[in-house]
Order: sequence, then C-alpha cells, then structure tokens
Amino acid sequence: MPTPIKNIKNHTNSFAAITKLINKGEVVDYYPFFSGNLASKLSSSGRFVIGHTKNYVVYEFWACLKKDPSRVAMIAESFFPTLNENTFDILKKTWYSYKDPFVRSALFFLLNRCSNIGMVTHGEFDTKNFNSFALRDLRTFNYDNLHINLLKDKQIIDFNKHITIVNAGKYRRTFLHNEEVLGLEETQIQQDFLLKKLVDRRCLLIFNYHPFISKNKNYKHLFIDQHGRTTTEDKAKEIILHNV
Repeated sequence: MPTPIKNIKNHTNSFAAITKLINKGEVVDYYPFFSGNLASKLSSSGRFVIGHTKNYVVYEFWACLKKDPSRVAMIAESFFPTLNENTFDILKKTWYSYKDPFVRSALFFLLNRCSNIGMVTHGEFDTKNFNSFALRDLRTFNYDNLHINLLKDKQIIDFNKHITIVNAGKYRRTFLHNEEVLGLEETQIQQDFLLKKLVDRRCLLIFNYHPFISKNKNYKHLFIDQHGRTTTEDKAKEIILHNV
C-alpha cells in the first residue's frame, strides 16, 4: 500500500533485504515513524509494525488520516489552488498555528507533497508530487498490521520485546549533531547512543553508507546498492547493522 507522505530526504531501499532478516509474523518496533514508507511495506508483507514517533505533529497527521481521510484530502485540495512560492513559504512557517487538527494535517500533507525534499517546514516549492495519485493514496491508506505510537516521555530503547528497526539515515558523529537543522516534523536521532544501547537487542539499524559505520564490529553488516540489492561494500549506498 503506497504511503501518502514522501520522505525524499531520508529514503531507504532496504525493504527486500529486511524481509530476508525478519520473518513473517514478527512484531517490529520501527523508529522514527514519519512517511510510513518502509513501515507500511513491512506491515503489508505479513509483519506487524508499531511505528514510534516523538513528534506530535507526525502522530496527529496519521491519527487524523485514520479517523477521516476524506476530510484531510478535501481540505488539502481546497488550499492547493492558492499555493504559490510566496504562500508556500508562509505556510511552512505558520501551518501549525491553525486550531483545527484536520487543517493542520491537511497542510502537513500538502506541504510535504509540494516540497522538493518531502519535508513540511522546509524545502523548495515543487508541485509535481501533489496529484490525483497522491490524493488516492491519502484516501485509501491501509492501517492493517500497523499501529502508530507517540513516545511522549519514553524512548525507543524502552521497547525491548520485539525486533527494533531504526532508520538512521546519514551518519553523523555525535559532535556534529548540533550543526544539523531539523524541522518540526523531523526527529533528532542519537545514533551513537542507539548503537551502544541496542547492541544486545534484536535490531536493525539502517544507515546511508559511511566507512565509519562499516568498521563497527558489534553488529553483522549487510550492504545495499542503489536498487535495494545486497552487494559488496565498494558498491554500497546503504548499510544495515543488525543482530537478528
């Protein structure tokens, strides 16, 4: 089932490789949940996925979508004709000030689809991904085998009964984290912290390929090429560190 939200900034092609590591029927704690792309594919392939997010705006969007997807789509369509570069830039800064959660959720979807990098609070104006197919995916998204959880005062390491998947994206050394500017919809992932805390758990950590990560001896390594196929390190675009 295609997800209605784009995540061009932190996209992964690791689905096929992950299905070889995680059996059907397994329960997966997935973090951080945003677009739902990988989580949705896993839930549609016989795994039960709990998508965890610390971001209320992300949780709210998916909660509103589950409750009344047609309402979210209708509001998004009503805003679209007035959208241009100027209104896009304004809405990126003000969308969350709207009182109605369905309006906020509709703008979350609209801005995501009209951002060239698939974010909500940043990116350049580009409407090519806001179309009838996107609205169809919005109205028909399937929640079977998928549950979304707002972490609140908990962390992903507090959930240890199931397999944990962390889509960590581009690796950043701890001292560089403060240089990363994130939008309201994004999650600050403490990568080195999670690498230490999850080492004795059944887990998979997905990174863009980085030579420092490939030197980590505490996990098994799986290299993924640009087409999602397992490959050798010299051709890798992504790397999965795992203990399953």
